[in-house]
Amino acid sequence: MPNEFRKSSLLFAAITVLRGDACAGGTAVQGQCEAASETGAGGAYGALLRFAEGHGLVSSEEWLSLLSALEGGNEHEVFQDPSDSGVLIKVTEPELRLRNGRNRIPMVTPLHYLERWHLANVAFGDCAELVAVIPTAEGVRIVMKQPFVLAADPEFPNPDQREINRWLRAAGFEYQSGAWVRHEDGLVMVDTHEGNFILAVEGLRPVDVELYRLKKSMGPIIPWEVTLQRLAAACSNG
Repeated sequence: MPNEFRKSSLLFAAITVLRGDACAGGTAVQGQCEAASETGAGGAYGALLRFAEGHGLVSSEEWLSLLSALEGGNEHEVFQDPSDSGVLIKVTEPELRLRNGRNRIPMVTPLHYLERWHLANVAFGDCAELVAVIPTAEGVRIVMKQPFVLAADPEFPNPDQREINRWLRAAGFEYQSGAWVRHEDGLVMVDTHEGNFILAVEGLRPVDVELYRLKKSMGPIIPWEVTLQRLAAACSNG
């Protein structure tokens, strides 16, 4: 996915607004794991809602009833649009709470959440996009769409942990303090269990890992195209 598309996406535009004017025109969203915004979660959700209003992205939960519900995880309700089986629709709980009703620890802001998707787009070619924002009595829900990754063998869609760990090392990550860290660009990956990877025809693909950047990381994220080349080289040498 070209950088021009990333920068013209609604996801990137929303991140730029939430980060403030200081990030406008930057070459990459830093995606650092920061503390909650000093304006508070309410201020961040208000800014996201205003952005959605300005771009025609405000929707209602009634729209979700038109979609086909799939099995979700602890973070999202997951749906498929009957008119487009090639994408998944992922919907957060109000105020980014977990589906069991508990708050996340540490706290996650809309900026953190959207940056995570942007990082996945750049680092892993996810092509995720912001679809809608749904205001409810309990708080704002965020709706994303993500291309459906077809497993090479639907009966065995997920790799085992050893395969995942080999893939991560080949992609330049090292295991450190409970997370996988790529020091070259400061990218940090957590939640790397088997259910968050798919064994696709083209190879192993991360589909729902959590990403952020080490604080004070500089420069762009290594793009997916470069990582694919490294993975291919590691495969031919191994």
